[in-house]
Parts: sequence; C-alpha cells; structure tokens
Amino acid sequence: MIRSRSWRDARIIIPVLLAAAAIVAGSVLMADSLPWAPLIPLGLVAGGLAAWLVLAAACGSPTAIMIYFAALVFLINAQFRVREAGDISGDWQSALKFLIWMGAGVIGAPHLPSARALLRRPGSALWLVYIAVALISSLYSPAAGYSFGCALALLCLFAFSFALVTRLSASQILWTVGLSLTLFNLIGWVVFFADPELGVSAAFTNSGIMMRMCGLAGQATNLGAICALGVGVMFVLWYEKRCGAVAALVLGGFAFLTLLKSDARTTEIATIIGIALVFASRSNKLVIGASLACVSAVLLLQVFPSIPAALSASFSRSGDPTEIYTGNGRLQIWDFAWQQICLSPIFGYGYNSEKVVLGSHVGFSNGLMVDNAHNMYLQNLLSLGVVGTLPLVGLLGYLVFKCCTRPVPIVLYVLVAVLISSISDTDAIGTTPTLMTIMLFAVSIWPTPAAAPQDRPAAAAPRRRPAGPWIPAA
Repeated sequence: MIRSRSWRDARIIIPVLLAAAAIVAGSVLMADSLPWAPLIPLGLVAGGLAAWLVLAAACGSPTAIMIYFAALVFLINAQFRVREAGDISGDWQSALKFLIWMGAGVIGAPHLPSARALLRRPGSALWLVYIAVALISSLYSPAAGYSFGCALALLCLFAFSFALVTRLSASQILWTVGLSLTLFNLIGWVVFFADPELGVSAAFTNSGIMMRMCGLAGQATNLGAICALGVGVMFVLWYEKRCGAVAALVLGGFAFLTLLKSDARTTEIATIIGIALVFASRSNKLVIGASLACVSAVLLLQVFPSIPAALSASFSRSGDPTEIYTGNGRLQIWDFAWQQICLSPIFGYGYNSEKVVLGSHVGFSNGLMVDNAHNMYLQNLLSLGVVGTLPLVGLLGYLVFKCCTRPVPIVLYVLVAVLISSISDTDAIGTTPTLMTIMLFAVSIWPTPAAAPQDRPAAAAPRRRPAGPWIPAA
C-alpha cells in the first residue's frame, strides 16, 4: 500500500519537476535573444502563488482574504510611472491593476448573497443600479474599452466587499488597511526624496505652480485621500478599543503628517470633522453642542466680515485669498464640465469618459490640463448623466439616514470623508476605482450593532462604550 501511494505521488511530482527544469533551461537558452527570458520561471512561480491565494480566498480563508486585501490596498492607488492628463493607453501597470480587480471579483463572487437578498438591501440595490448604468454606458463611450474596464472593476470590487464584511472581523479589516497604508506612505516618503519626478506633483495656483508631495499616489489629492483613511481607521480602532493609544498615535500620527505634507486642504478638513462627528455621535448633547458651535461661527462671520478674507489668505496655498473664491482654479473646470453635461444630461458620455472629454480640452488658463471634473457630482453627471447619478445620490442619502439613526464609527467617518471631499475631488466614485471606492462599498453593507432586547429595562443596561458587535452580513 505504501509503495503504491509513493508511486502515485512520484508520477505527479516527477512530471512537474521535469517541466520546471525544462522551463528554466529554455529561459537560459533564450536569454541571448530575449533579455527578459530569465524572468519567466519567476513569473510562473508568482502566477502560481497568486492563483493559489485567489483560490484560497474564494474558498473563504480569512488569512488569504487579508493578504489579498493588503496587496489591493497597496496597489490600487499606487502609480509607478508618470502619466499626462487624459492618457488612457494600456501598459504593464494597467494590466496589473486589471488582473488585481478581476482577482477581487473571483474572490468576492462566492460570498455574494442571493439576488433577492441583494435587492432587499437599499445599499447593495442602489449600487447594482449604479454599476449596471456604468456598464451599459461603455456602449456609447468615446473610450469604450476603458469605460468598460473601469465599470467591470466596480462590479468586481463590489463583490469583493462582501468577502470582506462576511469573512473578516472589523478589526481585521481596519488593521489591514492601517498597516498597508503605513507601508505605502513609508515607501512614498522614500520616493518623495529619491525620485522627485515621481513623488512630487504640480499644483496650479493663481500665483503660479507649486509642488506638493504625492509619494506613490500619482497626485497629491490622491495621497491626501489615502492618508485620511489611514488616520480614520487608526482612530476608529482606538475609539472602539481594538488597539492601544500608542499604536494609534504612532500610525495615525504618521498618516496625518503625510496628509499635511500632501497639502490636501479639503481632505484635512474632512479628517478633522469626521473624527469630531464620531465623537459627537456618542451623545445627543455633543451633537447639540456641535450644532450651536457652527451657528455661533456663522454669526461671528456676519458680525466681523473681515475674518473670511484673513482666513482665506492663510488657508490658500500661495497666500492669495482669491484661490478660495475660485476653488483654486476649479471654477473654470466646473464651468466647462457643466457645459458638456448640458449637451448630454440624461445618459452622459460613458463611465470615466472624462479622461477624453476633459483631458483633450486645452482652453483652460495657465495651460492647465485635467482629466476629471474635481467634483464628484459633476463627474458622475458628466459620465453617467442623471440616470447614473440619481442612484449614487440615493445611496449617500441612505447612508446619512443610517448614520443618524444608528451610527457606526467607521461608516460615519468614511461617509463624512466622502461627502466633504466630493466638493473638490472625485476620489471616491466616478473615476478609476481607488481604495476609497472599496471602503465606500464596504460601509454601504457594513453590519450594524445588534439592537438591545426590547424587554430589558434601560436602567439595567451597563453604561460603557459600545464595542460594536460584529454581525456577519447575510
């Protein structure tokens, strides 16, 4: 019996070893004519490991899902080369990201609930409508292949978000994001000093061009969005007593320092307000106090009208207060985007087609070239029209209602970050998918804490900070 089993194992192992030896020998022989031939064995090994990881994650292994998610967090926002606005040509990085998106879809597909369950949940139902419109829009897009690829990526990442919330705990998700982004920012700082051409991006101001840190994110605003998530997840981990104060301060503080270096002003505001609202959500008194503070601030500005000009001068990058009034040059972008929206208001031009619609426009002042509308709502109206924007607005309204009735810290923080940054940026949804896109998918289906039993007297409930029990999604 032992000999028979050994022989069967040998019949499997020997052909594999012979095939591996043949591949290595062939790559060595081809090295003279093909310089990259010696990399073939390494590529096959990497491909085999990646296939095993995807298969294990699709079968529900939490460790495999965490490893894949960590790689996704690091790579989805990474830019390893410099591209001009409007450039949608394919290259090795585009192929790599497309494969990562497809892998995420393979992992997420087995974890999707039934169609009835998807349509019964407002969050997932609205996302399905949005993604369906995005896929259909590729039929009339001026860059059909590019639009279809980005829309298909949305579907894959939407499916992957179910693998996250059903197979991982809240701590596992947040720690994976926090540690992966810490590594991303560490390498970003190295790139910032070692390769300024890649690690620095230009910012157009009324006083000229200013240089801002972008690290591996390609654009400073993208780096700001990444850092906002880094700060947020570490804060929530500490807030829910899932990590110590020292770890939260070190990792969250490093993310905030990088955020300041990116000079993403809107994202800085979103980060501070998001943290403040999470604190305020613990008590009705805090909510009332925050509201009174906002009203007092408005009255103060009415009594002392010189304050806005002084604040504008200190808040603008170049010290010119007109940057604030003109959206740092965004008004001309919004004006042109709105003109294009009026030409096709119902269906738009196709998902992420602004890469062509805006990227080919050369009429902006100071030679400015852009490939997105720098406003999430204009961006979606431009690409998907009213038909695609309404489900998105409905989804955000649903999340606002959800946070008002039973706030979950990470859901509230991500929602605030998206709503505030949507005024001047499009990182969350409407362009090529990013980490913020994945997090927006995840918080849309994020499980809520179990309600307290109705028959338990309120006085009998222990008075402590709720830990937020993790209830797997159906």
